[in-house]
Amino acid sequence: MAASKQLAALLAAAAVTAAQADPLQDADSLLRKALNGIPKVNVTLIQSILSPDGFDLVVKLQSDGNGRSRRVVLQPLREQGMYAIDDGKTWFTVNPDRNEIFIQDSPARFRPCPKMRWGLIEQNYKLSMGATERVAGKRAMTVVATPKAPGMSVRRYTIEPDTGLVLRIQVTDSARTKTLVDTIDAKFNIDRDPVLFTPPDFDRNKLVRCPSPRIMRKASDARPFVGFEPQVPKKLPLGFSIYETHVLGANGDAFVGFRLSDGLATATLYQYREGANTKEAPFEASEGIRNSQGIFFVLRGDLPEAARKKLLQAFLERMKLQAAVFGELPDLRPMLDLLRQLSEMSAQGSFGSS
Repeated sequence: MAASKQLAALLAAAAVTAAQADPLQDADSLLRKALNGIPKVNVTLIQSILSPDGFDLVVKLQSDGNGRSRRVVLQPLREQGMYAIDDGKTWFTVNPDRNEIFIQDSPARFRPCPKMRWGLIEQNYKLSMGATERVAGKRAMTVVATPKAPGMSVRRYTIEPDTGLVLRIQVTDSARTKTLVDTIDAKFNIDRDPVLFTPPDFDRNKLVRCPSPRIMRKASDARPFVGFEPQVPKKLPLGFSIYETHVLGANGDAFVGFRLSDGLATATLYQYREGANTKEAPFEASEGIRNSQGIFFVLRGDLPEAARKKLLQAFLERMKLQAAVFGELPDLRPMLDLLRQLSEMSAQGSFGSS
């Protein structure tokens, strides 16, 4: 089950030898190509991906170049054989051992607007060319994204220049460098049977339909679902912006999620009321920080600890101000079950997870 949660947020990258940067390449144009190119590449990749829990997940990714992809878990052994099919609209996670198929919206439906994303990148990062390398036998070029905000990570994207395919993603903060994705093997333009991108027979498998997030136009629209008035800071620290607000769960017993990004780094801030049913939520209840009004806050994302604290504090301070002005809000919760959401659906495409 852990693998299926991570697969929705993972994509290609890889590592090997360093050489010198090509002075004719422009960092901005190469990264723009990478941002737009992943679904359009006919490729088979073997990737080692660092999971949020700290272990390496080895996945075989097959993309048909038309927006459809298939991911098969090769390691760890306990998840081996599980696979996911994404047609750009629906994500099918298949567990052959249990004859189960989990059906949910494709993460591609929740990606931030490209124009907004690039505006945030320009606002928050300085881009430069790094080394040219051989990655999985392919010549690749590195874009270095240096954050303007203190405490954020330097991010390196190693990209195959002809296709724009990202072959390696690394982040460096004051503590260490982590390789988030590493490509072991890459083969382009492969003829393949279209059945690879077709889910197995539904009649022979137990179907589990995962609830789709309800997209909110503004934070206050979530109140009937979560039972309180969510509040967001007028301005987020570190150059972050909210690009989507969504609700998952039953009326009055749900949680609200705010998808945050500075263009490259991403996170999701969840809020829910004390007593809400979070048993099947895409986070652990033990992660929550409770404020004096009984509202819990959970921040998920691969961010430096100092950045996590700043973002959390911004939301906590805003909620404290709201309580001081408006007082306690009535409890709107009926006790209804919350269905399982298997994936955080990173909505970030090629660059990170939430």
